[in-house]
Amino acid sequence: SNRILRNAKIIDFSDVEKTKTQWSNDPLVWEIVDERVRFTQNSQAFSVDKSWSNYTLKLDMMCISAIDKIVFFRVLSEDQAYYIFLRSGPINDLVLGKGFTVMPDEILKRVAITNFTDTWYAVEISVYDNVINIYIDDVLVMNYVDENQPYLSGGIGLMSMLPADPASAAYYDNVLV
Repeated sequence: SNRILRNAKIIDFSDVEKTKTQWSNDPLVWEIVDERVRFTQNSQAFSVDKSWSNYTLKLDMMCISAIDKIVFFRVLSEDQAYYIFLRSGPINDLVLGKGFTVMPDEILKRVAITNFTDTWYAVEISVYDNVINIYIDDVLVMNYVDENQPYLSGGIGLMSMLPADPASAAYYDNVLV
C-alpha cells in the first residue's frame, strides 16, 4: 500500500487566525464553526504550502442540502491540479479530474458510489509518483495511474459549489496531510 502518513501535518481549524495563514482563498466566504470549516457560498481555499510530493490527504467532509463535495490535491496553480467530486444523489458517483481549479477540465475516471447529503464521509487520497488511490470510509473506491504528464507535487484545496438554498453548506474537518 502507498498510504503515506509519515511526517503528517494536521491542519487545525480550532484557531481561526492561524487557519487563515495556512490557506489562500477567495474573499472570506467560509468560517470556522465548532472547529470545522464551513462554506456557505461558492468558494475555494488552497493550502499555502505547495511543496508536498508523495503524500496522503485525509479529511472528513459533508454537504447540507447540496450534492458536490470537492477536494483538490497536487495543486500547483489554477490550471494544474487534480480534484475529486463526490456527488450525492441523484448522481451518486466519484469523479477524478485534472486541470483547472475553477472548472472541470479533463475527467480521468468516474465510478458509481452511493452517498448522501447530510452525512459525514472520511476521505483519503494517497498520491505516490503517478499513482492515485482514493478511499471513502476506509474502502478503496478508485485507483488511477496517470501516464499523461502527471503532476508530481503540489498542495491541497477545498471547494464548495452550493445551490441557491440558504440552508446549503459544505463542511470539512480533521484535515491531515
